Order: sequence, then structure tokens, then C-alpha cells
Amino acid sequence: EEVIDMWNPLYPQTELVLDMHNKAEREGINVRFGVQIDEVSGFEPGSSGPVEVKWRPSEDAPLETLKVSYVVGCGGFHDPVRKAMKEHDLFVEKSVDWGPITLGLFSDSIPSTTKIIYGHHPDGMGAHMIRTKTLSRYYLEVETDVSEENSSKDYDSS
Repeated sequence: EEVIDMWNPLYPQTELVLDMHNKAEREGINVRFGVQIDEVSGFEPGSSGPVEVKWRPSEDAPLETLKVSYVVGCGGFHDPVRKAMKEHDLFVEKSVDWGPITLGLFSDSIPSTTKIIYGHHPDGMGAHMIRTKTLSRYYLEVETDVSEENSSKDYDSS
């Protein structure tokens, strides 16, 4: 049997979040999802002291303040946690060549399955995600030079 020496990044986000949440719950850590963070302050390089977070449970709710040990910023480029880390020189930006990339496609079609499907092969991975009763999302691992010009035109556009 051939052993394939390659890094396998196939850990579905939904499973990762569920595993992390379950671990936090077992450890008695209070995790809040879907809140709006307005400001993060109190960063001190090298300190493990609390950080102050000003947040709202919803956009129209009054501002609340928490002192916390950890803050996870998952809001992308404009995330307030990322902004606060940059302001305090705690943010390091690196460019990494991850090799192949994942191409995501939405399809206005009834899912062909009732469960998520993952496939992994030496040439890459593929996945079928169910979004709604009439919308599917497909993922395919492709090389970074994928473009319309480099793609096959052999498809039915009707």
C-alpha cells in the first residue's frame, strides 16, 4: 500500500467549532456567539491580565462591558479584535503559500444527499455541502493558477 505524504487540512469548520465549543463547555468557559464587539482594550504585551471588551448581544441592544482572559476574533479583515491587536503591535501578518486552494461553487439545485459529503484523493479534495432545500455548495481543491482561461469550456450552459 502506498503511503501518501501530504498534509490533510480536511477538518470541517462545523466540526471544529463544535469540538472547541464542547471543550470550552466542559472547562466551564463562557463562550458567546453572534455578539457585536464594538471595542477591545487593555492589551499589554507579555501580560496575561484581563482584556476589556465592549459588546452588544444585538445591534440595537445597549453596550455591555466584560473583562475576559481570551478574545477570539473571527470577523475577518474588519474585526475589532484584529484592529486592537494592530494598534498595540501584537498583530503579525504573514503571507503563506498554502499550495492548492479551495474553489467554492454555489448551485441553485436540490441537494443530492441528506448529509455532507467529503472526498479526499492524492490529487485533492472535494465536498458537497447542503445549504437549503434548494441550494447546494460544492468545494473542489484546485491549483492556484485556476482561471476561466485555464478551465475547460466543455459544459452545458443551458
